[in-house]
Amino acid sequence: MKPGHSVRRSDFWIADFGLEFLFWPEQKILKKEFHNNCACVVLESTNPSSRTNGYARVVSWIDEEVEPLSRPKPTMDQTNG
Repeated sequence: MKPGHSVRRSDFWIADFGLEFLFWPEQKILKKEFHNNCACVVLESTNPSSRTNGYARVVSWIDEEVEPLSRPKPTMDQTNG
């Protein structure tokens, strides 16, 4: 299976399981908020090659104390569909 393809025709891409978006060069803290009763940092990761490589950006809620991802939410920009 190639990195730029969905898994079994689902909304998930193989890249979702490796959390590669955390290594994209553009990372931006959008805000801090509570999610599921936890203080979280909301992080936006922007894909430098979204036209050829899946998601344009991913927004993640990261627990400030434990630091696992609480809820990654992939989004496509309008040019990607």
